[in-house]
Amino acid sequence: MEGEARVAGFLVLRRPETNRDAAGRGVLPSVAPCLGGRCYGGIDRMPWFDVEAALEIGPLPPEAAAAWAAVEAGDSDFSGVRLCPRLSDAAALLKVSNRKGAENELVAVRGALLDEIKGTVPVGSARIEWLGYDVISLGWWSLLSVLFRVPSAFPGWGPRINGAGLLPSADLGRELARAYRAAELRGEVEELPEPDCEIDVVRVGRIRTGRRGAAPDPDASTRGKTPNGRCTKILPSG
Repeated sequence: MEGEARVAGFLVLRRPETNRDAAGRGVLPSVAPCLGGRCYGGIDRMPWFDVEAALEIGPLPPEAAAAWAAVEAGDSDFSGVRLCPRLSDAAALLKVSNRKGAENELVAVRGALLDEIKGTVPVGSARIEWLGYDVISLGWWSLLSVLFRVPSAFPGWGPRINGAGLLPSADLGRELARAYRAAELRGEVEELPEPDCEIDVVRVGRIRTGRRGAAPDPDASTRGKTPNGRCTKILPSG
């Protein structure tokens, strides 16, 4: 019987190499953020961008429209992370996103704080290829993405990034959060708008389209606790 993992939900994101908007609109990168031949692989990769672009043209197909309604219904917390709770719904939104080419991929995410805020849903372990860890200031941005954009603020960190453009361990994620705070004090990176906002180390896994087996999630029993309130704690202790 296939093993089971629990995740906070699913996201449709641009692939690391297509994480760019040639028009350079707003805060979107005009060039994919890459460092040493590896492009940023976290969750701040234009999430749902091509779904929203499709909505500007016209209504979504019925299945995708219902899926998108579920995503929007779950966007009522402070995390700033819009997740799809059902894999089949996320797959329908991936199909819409890739209507002009395979620029997007489907990922599963989990984190001590995200799991508490969003709840968790089951997914077969063999469906997920776990890639590594991102570091998210909930409600704001990915600290790891800043490392790709301002590598000079994080000396010695480039070689720590794995081939998927992520950190290989949760411990390194917590260490990066401390390095970001130090870079803030030196004036080398943008200050977080709320200094006491919660930072979550988020595990990222690509959803497999085939049925080949995957190693079970060794962190499946790890869960953190979210304190009451919006921004009251820097790092989960777990």
